[in-house]
Amino acid sequence: METSTTLGSNTVISMPLDIVAHAEESAAAGSNIAVSASATSAINNECKIRLLDSCQHKESVSVLINDRYSWRGYGAPQMEEDSNMLTLQAAIGEETVGTISVNLDSPKGLKLDQLFKKEIDHMRKEGRRICEFTRLAVDSDIKSKRVLGGLFHVAVINAARVHSCTDICIEVNPRHVRFYQQALNFCRMSGVRENEQIKAPSVLMSIELDYCVSLVHKFGGQPHLASTERSFYPYFFSQEDEDILLRRLIGIQRNKKGAA
Repeated sequence: METSTTLGSNTVISMPLDIVAHAEESAAAGSNIAVSASATSAINNECKIRLLDSCQHKESVSVLINDRYSWRGYGAPQMEEDSNMLTLQAAIGEETVGTISVNLDSPKGLKLDQLFKKEIDHMRKEGRRICEFTRLAVDSDIKSKRVLGGLFHVAVINAARVHSCTDICIEVNPRHVRFYQQALNFCRMSGVRENEQIKAPSVLMSIELDYCVSLVHKFGGQPHLASTERSFYPYFFSQEDEDILLRRLIGIQRNKKGAA
């Protein structure tokens, strides 16, 4: 892992890739996965995960998300400015190959409230501190479980250890429920609802962060376990690396607030 002195001001980590440059099997990563014609082989390259900062990077992330959704025949979710939302970008060079956003619950609510307010309100009444993981997209030509694992792990660190959330909630297409159950141990929380914005059916899924973190610490940083462990957790970082990433995330967000 590179130290903070060798990283850009918004880069959380620079990591080597377990690269294969194919498109077919990457679609397994869910409703946001589609083929990007611009992707190239990334053998021997490194991937940087960073907090979204510049207009150029935001445009690149928007293009990837739009490609993902349009390939599946969905309308793309809007990229909105929100102080309660953190967006991560995975990039090889200047090319965006992955992204995920973490939206923290607040008095104005979550996007999930539009379809799943009953379920979300029930969790709130139980005292749960909810965050929404949304706009997950990984370039289908970059067939790297490490990219998805790295993005998701940094998002988990932000939710659990920076903001003390208790639960992650996600909205997914019903056809991808099994993937999230097997790869990330999410549980289904609702029946099927129609999302008019993206013109597709959706279901609510969630995972308790205490449980998620326990899986990260059990399997993270041990990709050799992937031969027997079906989840993506072996492709997450080790607990030692997580502590470094936590300090990096806190430092980046503190600097951003100071510059605002």
